[in-house]
Order: sequence, then C-alpha cells, then structure tokens
Amino acid sequence: MASESDSFPTVFVVGCTQSKPEHLIQELVQGTSSSKLSGDSHRWRIDNKYFSADVALKELRVSDALPSAPPESIIVIFDP
Repeated sequence: MASESDSFPTVFVVGCTQSKPEHLIQELVQGTSSSKLSGDSHRWRIDNKYFSADVALKELRVSDALPSAPPESIIVIFDP
C-alpha cells in the first residue's frame, strides 16, 4: 500500500556538512500549513505567482542508500 507521501512529488534535502537537513526542512515548513507525512517526510506547499504545488520534503543523508524512485528535485546544503 502506498503512503501519503508517495502521492506528492518528492524533494530530497541532502546535507553534505555539519548542516542538518532537518533544520532546513523545519525552516521551510515553519509558519505554513504543511503537515508531517509518513516517516521523515513533510508536506510543503510551494506557492508563487506562476504555480502552486504540494511536495514531499524528505531528508536524505549522504550515507543513506539511494531510494529506488528518483526525486523530482534535490536541495543540497553545504557550508561555504
């Protein structure tokens, strides 16, 4: 059975340094009508003048195995 997060396009949030992906996810969803989905996924609504979309933000650590389904987008966090 598919989880609720499977119904949204997926955006992986990857941290390559001391920055933790969950911190960025919390910043993005803070103050919005987002909701926690299954596991470590959060629903996030992207809303701008061109389009609106609901996506599933998923934390992915560099050491994690890649999921079989590719994401629609990737956000990479790194320290300058």
